[in-house]
Amino acid sequence: PNSVSHNRNFLWSKKKEVLLTNIKEIELKSGFLQKLFGLGTIVMHTQASTAGNNQTGLSLFDLENANKIYESLKENISKATAGTKT
Repeated sequence: PNSVSHNRNFLWSKKKEVLLTNIKEIELKSGFLQKLFGLGTIVMHTQASTAGNNQTGLSLFDLENANKIYESLKENISKATAGTKT
């Protein structure tokens, strides 16, 4: 895959897609209740989000198997950006 996409459908619908090559930083967070239920949140920052624009990154909340997803994303981001670094 060369991008991450997320669909949110509750009272309104929103779809967001971020290219792996645009992700500059990835975080794995787990609060007390998330740990209790085996969940985690993954936050992906793009260049624009690290400059203070929080609307450009992507957050995936309350994921099961968050550690596994985090490691897989890190690996795919490294592969995607390997050819773009000079």
